[in-house]
Amino acid sequence: MYRYSETDWPIFRVYAPADAVTDAEFEEHLTRLARVLQRKEPHILSIQLSATSWLSMERRDRIRIHTNAVKPLADAYQLGIAVIVPSAIQRAMASALLWMAKPTCPSSVFSDVAAADAWSLELLGHRGLKGALRAENKGVSTPRDMR
Repeated sequence: MYRYSETDWPIFRVYAPADAVTDAEFEEHLTRLARVLQRKEPHILSIQLSATSWLSMERRDRIRIHTNAVKPLADAYQLGIAVIVPSAIQRAMASALLWMAKPTCPSSVFSDVAAADAWSLELLGHRGLKGALRAENKGVSTPRDMR
C-alpha cells in the first residue's frame, strides 16, 4: 500500500510499496494525488520508489490518462516533481518516463532523498515558499501523516 506524508508541506511525499498493489489500491493512489491538487495549494511532489517498484504498461497508461485529467491543476499548483529511485536502471526508466510525459513543472530523478530534498528546497526558495515548510519539521521527514 502507498504511504503519504505532509509533515514537510509544501513537499508532499509519496512512498511506493515494495509489494504489488491491486488495481483498486492503484486507483485509490491516483485519487489521493488528485485530491492534493484539488486543494489548490502550491507544492512539490516527491515520490520515493522501492527497489521492487515496477509499473506495468497498463499502469503507465493509466498514469498518462490521470496526468492528462489533472493537467490544469498540476500546471497551476505542482511546482516540481522529484522521483527518488534506488537503482540505476530504474532511474533511467523514470527519466525516460518523465521525458515522455513532459510535465510543465521542473522534474528530476534522484538516487537518494537528500539530493531530492536539496533540489526541492531550492525550487521552493525560487518561488519564495522555502519558509513555508512547517517549522517543526524543516528538513526532517517523520512518519506522521503516513498511511
